[in-house]
Amino acid sequence: MRYTIILIILLMPTLLLSACAVERSLPPTATSLPAIITVAPATPTSSPSLPATPQPLFTFTPTPSASLPPFPTFTPSPVVTPRPMPSRFPPAVTIAMGADVPNRLSEAEGQWQAAGITHYRITVNYITSLATSGPRTVEVRDGVIVTQPPSCTSAAVRTNTCLGIGERATDYTVSGLFDILRREISQPSRGVRQAAFDPTYGYPTLISSEIKTPNVTVSGGDVSWLVAEFVVLL
Repeated sequence: MRYTIILIILLMPTLLLSACAVERSLPPTATSLPAIITVAPATPTSSPSLPATPQPLFTFTPTPSASLPPFPTFTPSPVVTPRPMPSRFPPAVTIAMGADVPNRLSEAEGQWQAAGITHYRITVNYITSLATSGPRTVEVRDGVIVTQPPSCTSAAVRTNTCLGIGERATDYTVSGLFDILRREISQPSRGVRQAAFDPTYGYPTLISSEIKTPNVTVSGGDVSWLVAEFVVLL
């Protein structure tokens, strides 16, 4: 036993040397670490160079169009003052109704005389239930008619500005209108509905009368004299 231990001790260096030689002769095993692989950086591919000034996506070139005609100029037409239409109720007048008409007639005649108008122009329309005739214009100076409508040459009466058969220019003066109002009041076959007078000069501006039909309760119609214009002349 003692000799065996001594032998092992003697042979130990030889065994160690042999083991080292064997280890150096063997190829590397899978457990050895792999070699470090050096990866070179990829070379960037060349990209197209961008222009210094950005280019638009698209360009628009308008096509030439035909020249438009000039806008028409507007020239306003001259203002034409319409002629006032006859009205049965002239503004700014004094109106008398029915039985009050005779009293107001006397007052209006006195007012007209006091005004002392000797030169004037008056335009009158004659109105019936069926139509309106006129206007008829007369000019009076110092109680004398100096301008009057012409006489109608046809048989049509009270249909235009001329004087028809039986008409007189004096009926359309201020004095003639006062005479017509008195006549309408005095005639049994007529009934004056209303009369209007100018508040400044007193001349009649409206005479409205009813035509009475004998033994009939229905009215035969109305007749009226309406002053459309009155101008005091110098």
